[in-house]
Amino acid sequence: MDEADVPEALEEDAETAPASPLELKLTPTRLTLSAKTVIINWRLELRNASETHIVALRIWSDMTSAACAAIHHDEAGKPDMDRAKLHREDFLAPGVHAEYSGEWQMPREEAIPVKQGPVRNFSEPRVLPVARIRLIGAGIEPTFVNFAVGSPGEEEGALPRPLLFDDQMQIFSELAAVQLT
Repeated sequence: MDEADVPEALEEDAETAPASPLELKLTPTRLTLSAKTVIINWRLELRNASETHIVALRIWSDMTSAACAAIHHDEAGKPDMDRAKLHREDFLAPGVHAEYSGEWQMPREEAIPVKQGPVRNFSEPRVLPVARIRLIGAGIEPTFVNFAVGSPGEEEGALPRPLLFDDQMQIFSELAAVQLT
């Protein structure tokens, strides 16, 4: 279905749909590319920006990698519930912050070298990890949020740059995470 087939009323509803009551900020603290594994250490901060309580909040998260450097939210998919890490918050009052930390791991062979522009450059392969987060709780609609993780982009809010993905073990500590739209 192309844009011409979408009724105007549906377009207006999508534009006026309420934003998620949760504000999220993902901070990747370290990314390790080893011989067998891609590992991201991370911290997730969230705030209840609504005027209502959120009860029994469940947060599942995992990591995948993007196939291209210009990835969008819909292309990243949702967390793999068999591998996703689970965090719980029993009660989150309006305006309250919560913080979680953890580590995602992915077998190196599952990481896809990204396509930059029209081609993949296999002489200098790069990888762009994607954090996928699912949030469910009483008081909010189920929410899926994805973040691209890589070297800081050239401009504030720009997608991060993919990381060098060669045969060497590498540790990256200067990282950025940008929410995909």
